[in-house]
Amino acid sequence: DTLANVFRRLHIDLSQMHAMISSHPRNKSLMHVHAGDRIHLVYDNQQTVHELVYRPNLTTQLTIKRATEGYESNLTSVQLD
Repeated sequence: DTLANVFRRLHIDLSQMHAMISSHPRNKSLMHVHAGDRIHLVYDNQQTVHELVYRPNLTTQLTIKRATEGYESNLTSVQLD
């Protein structure tokens, strides 16, 4: 499965996905989403994505949020217990 397929299944315009990926170089990791990877999407009734959270591995979390203009992203380390 790819991120594009997830967006299509949810009827979310792929232009939002492309805008997220192109908004910062670190977001290019979204191009490598595989079946089984966890993605958390927050979107409204108009299929506008407000937040996407992706964990490319156990200790890293990529959070992308809709901003006034475009998207803002943050890469954080996650502590393991």
